[in-house]
Amino acid sequence: MDSDCYFEKGFIDEIFELLNKYDVVNGNIVFDSDNNILSKAISKCKKHDDTHDDLIHKPGLGIKKSILNDIGNYWFDEQMKWSEDSELSFRITNSDLKVCWKTTHSIHHLPTSYSHNLKSCFSYGTGDYYRFAILKQYYNNENFVNYELKRYKKLLKQFNFFEFVIMLTNDIAYHIGYLIGFFKYRKD
Repeated sequence: MDSDCYFEKGFIDEIFELLNKYDVVNGNIVFDSDNNILSKAISKCKKHDDTHDDLIHKPGLGIKKSILNDIGNYWFDEQMKWSEDSELSFRITNSDLKVCWKTTHSIHHLPTSYSHNLKSCFSYGTGDYYRFAILKQYYNNENFVNYELKRYKKLLKQFNFFEFVIMLTNDIAYHIGYLIGFFKYRKD
């Protein structure tokens, strides 16, 4: 649970009920907006980032304590300052654990300001360099430029022009953070 989130009534009960059938529950996240065009665009971009890669993300994550041996005997890599849930997701999805991918109830993320959103994107980029460096065995070797071009082609169909520009600025902040991570974490 993040400090800028709140649970819908029934969310916690649903997570506990689902943990009777599954080892991990990836709870649905709703990104609230302030109902203005910028806030709505940020929320749509955050929802896209949360769902496009089929990763398990906190803050709506329910996990049985008994799975620790199945995922390498640790919860999070403490060297990762951002994107630690993605690293956990790879260990979970590469195990034989049963995962529930959607819940009926949701956890809500409070609206995010544009500047806070860009800072988060930058920080995710910094953390992702480290994540990609230690998890390269989980990624296919598709050319990064080809991957991004395919992604942007899909985004142009899903987003209006303003939302697409917001996503581009998010990506610019992310890639700047990634470059900082490259210089900070790379091994000579």
